[in-house]
Amino acid sequence: AGALCLLAAVVGRAGAWHSFAERGIAPTIEGTSIGNEHIDFPDKMRDLSRSSLTHKCTIALTSYKKAVKVCSAYKAEPCGGTCTSRCLACADSLNSAMRDAFDMVGSSCAEVESLLNGVLSAELSALSSGRTDLLLSDAAFDMNEFNVLKDYCGDMLAEWSPNCLSQDYCNPLAAPHGPTGADSAVSLRPRREECANFYLRQDSAEYSFLTWGLLRSYTNDRLGCSGGLKALTESEEYKSWACVYQPDCTVYAQDDMACFKYSKMRGEFHFWGWNSNLGLHPPLFQIRYSLCSDRVLQWFESTAGNLIPINGTDMVTPIAGSLRIREKTPENVPGAVKYDFDSLVPGLGPDGCGEFELKENTDYWVDASAGDGYYTWSGWWRSALPQPGEGKQAMALTFTPKEPLDRLTCTRGEAPDDWMLIFSLDWCDAEHIDVDMHLVGEDG
Repeated sequence: AGALCLLAAVVGRAGAWHSFAERGIAPTIEGTSIGNEHIDFPDKMRDLSRSSLTHKCTIALTSYKKAVKVCSAYKAEPCGGTCTSRCLACADSLNSAMRDAFDMVGSSCAEVESLLNGVLSAELSALSSGRTDLLLSDAAFDMNEFNVLKDYCGDMLAEWSPNCLSQDYCNPLAAPHGPTGADSAVSLRPRREECANFYLRQDSAEYSFLTWGLLRSYTNDRLGCSGGLKALTESEEYKSWACVYQPDCTVYAQDDMACFKYSKMRGEFHFWGWNSNLGLHPPLFQIRYSLCSDRVLQWFESTAGNLIPINGTDMVTPIAGSLRIREKTPENVPGAVKYDFDSLVPGLGPDGCGEFELKENTDYWVDASAGDGYYTWSGWWRSALPQPGEGKQAMALTFTPKEPLDRLTCTRGEAPDDWMLIFSLDWCDAEHIDVDMHLVGEDG
C-alpha cells in the first residue's frame, strides 16, 4: 500500500469523493454514483458535529435519506437471486442506515423521529410493499422503534433481492463485506474500549467520523496520511485508506493513528485499525538524528573536549565504535532494541554519519562505545523537541578516556589492614541526571 502524507493524497479524482456528511458526490460504484443534488443532506456539516443535541439522530436521518435515494434509483435493476453491484449499493446503504439507527438508541430524538416518519410514510413505504408502521416521536428512541426500521429494511430487501436479504444487511453490528473481512463491523469510529473519546476537530466543531474534508485538514497539519489499497487483495468496495492522529487514542502507542478504509460503495470511511498494528505509515512526531554535524562525528573526549576521530576528520585512524538504542518500557527499564549498530562504519554509512529516526522528547537507553580507548557511555538519554528550520539533529555524547596509570606518581604506605573506600552520592531524579563513575585500581 502506498502512502502519502501530503495534500496530494486527497486531490485529483479522489478530491471529488466525499463521505455522506459533506457536499460533493456521494460515490457508490463505477457508473452508479448519485449527484448530491438528489440527496437531502443537512445544509451545514456542522449539523452533524458532536456539539449538536441531535448528533447521532441527525446522522441516522441523513443515512436513511441517502438509502432511500440510492434504493429508489436502482429499484428497477433486475437483482434476481444474486446481489449484483447495483443491488449491493442499496443493500450497503441500508446497512449503514441500520448501523446509525442502532447508534441513536437511547438518545433524545423526538424532532428527528418526526422527520424520519416523513421518510417512512412517503418513501420507505413505497419501497417495502406498503408497510405503514411509524415511530412514536417521543422523548427517546428505543429498541422497539429500531425494530420498526429493521422491519422496513427486511421488507425492502425481500422484495428486491432475496439473496441480499439472506446475507443479513439489516444487521446493525456487521456487514457481509466489511473492512476487515466477511461479517465485520462497518463502524464510523473506533470501539469505546479502544478510544472512549474519539473525535476530529475542524475549526470550532468536533466530529465523531472521518470525511475527506477533515482528512485534508489533518494532512495539511501533518497529522494525517492516506494511500491506496490496489496492491492488496481487496474487494471492489475498498481501494483507499487514511490514518489520522487523535491525542485521546493512546491505548497502543502515544503517537498512534486511527486508520480507516474508504468505502466507495457507501461513501464512508470505516474504521480499520491502529497504525501501530497495521504499520501503514511511520509513527508521527519523529526527529531525524545523526552522530555527525557537517559530516564530522559529534562525540567528544571528557578531558580536553576534543572531537573523537572518525572518517571525515583530520585524524588518520577512525574509531571502532558501536551504538545500541533501546526503548523505555512502562516499568521505566530498558526494553526492545530500536537500533543496534555493531560498528559505526559501515553500520551508519561509509563515514558513520548516516541518519536514523527517534520519537521526539522521549527517553531511550543508550549503550555507545568509542573504541577500546574510552569507557562505554551507558544510560538514559532524551531526544529533543523539533527545532524550526532544522532538518536533523546531532546526537552528541561525551566519553571518558581510559588514562594509563602513572605508577611513578603512586605511593603506598604500609597497610596493616584491608583498605576501605566509602562513596555517598546524592542527586535529584527530577533533574534527569546520569552519573558515571569509573574506579581504576592499582592493577589498571
